[in-house]
Amino acid sequence: MYLIGGVQAFFLALLLLTKKKKGLSDVFLILFILLMGLRLFANYFSELGIEESYPQLILIEFAFWPLFGPLLFLYIHTITSQNQNFNWSYLLHFIPALTVWIGFSEYIFESHSLHFRDYKQSGIFFKIAMYLWFYTTHFYFILSIIKLHRYHRQIKHFFSYRKSVDLKWLMILTYGFGIFLFTSLFFILTKSYLNIKIPDFLAHIVWLIMVLYIFGIGFFGYKQKGIFRNYESTTTEIMNGIAVSDTSENYSIKHNNKEKNAGQYVKSKVDETENLEILNRLLNYMENEKPYLNCALDLRMLSVEVNTSPHKLSQVINTSLNKNFFEFVNEYRVNEAKYYLKNKQFTCEKIMNIAFDCGFNSKSSFFSIFKKYTLKTPAQFKSEHNKN
Repeated sequence: MYLIGGVQAFFLALLLLTKKKKGLSDVFLILFILLMGLRLFANYFSELGIEESYPQLILIEFAFWPLFGPLLFLYIHTITSQNQNFNWSYLLHFIPALTVWIGFSEYIFESHSLHFRDYKQSGIFFKIAMYLWFYTTHFYFILSIIKLHRYHRQIKHFFSYRKSVDLKWLMILTYGFGIFLFTSLFFILTKSYLNIKIPDFLAHIVWLIMVLYIFGIGFFGYKQKGIFRNYESTTTEIMNGIAVSDTSENYSIKHNNKEKNAGQYVKSKVDETENLEILNRLLNYMENEKPYLNCALDLRMLSVEVNTSPHKLSQVINTSLNKNFFEFVNEYRVNEAKYYLKNKQFTCEKIMNIAFDCGFNSKSSFFSIFKKYTLKTPAQFKSEHNKN
């Protein structure tokens, strides 16, 4: 299993190297997968008993384990960001790994013939390095989950669809990585403090999760395209200005949300006259041209059509209509679908044909959004309006 996983990791890394239009996020992903592959090879050699003869293999763990968390976080950070240029501040995330290497330097350079479990060192810096070695990746896993959840809220201000931009696959895989991390930590602590040896087959199952995880993140990472590639310099401005809380979560407090949303734009607030002009152009364009029928409609595209910037358009929708872009567009789509579903002329039309014609790009998206606005499934709504 370890050998297969290691070979798979190197194959996926090579595949990612051939990806067209690679971004900085792809570089971090390639490094992450390569290091995971080396870690799996180290496990394979350990299974063969080579580690007992060559305890230096533990150096692979010293070198790579505290890098997994920062690399995963930087991959998530950059894939959800418009800016694909390297920032020197990214190097700060590797300080924990550097601390580990320095803390373990005496063993690394002077104790090659001694197994690490028999190495005795009581210095405070060594103890700090031990804690960082154990917990850095766990800490960055938590940061990664927070980053993904925040991104999931923010994309509703940019896109009218979820498919290919919600990174649901990455969320699922990252939680899978977390299961691996915390289960492994539980096994280590159980053995260290309770002197209970975990059966080998359980350890193999945990590492099987990692092998599957590497395949998943490599495969979907290869397929994933740049999310904000068509945006210029507006994403950071919008993300800093928008109310990132989902204004649709509680309809009973919408009047409070409106005041809150307005407060988010104090530094870049559009004056009332311009705000009204943009709003009128927007509503007229939505009614007359029906751009929401385009399933790929996003904030940038619509801002071009109504002759304003994405930032200003997002602000108008958020503050004047108390909605995010996703809610604003899909409400039009739902109303369009309702018209066809209750119109007897379209009784024989398949529901999904209507959904696609109204701008939805997937069955799951259509059903969940439609039920959110009508409290009924499309089939129930159609049946109720076509009884007579």
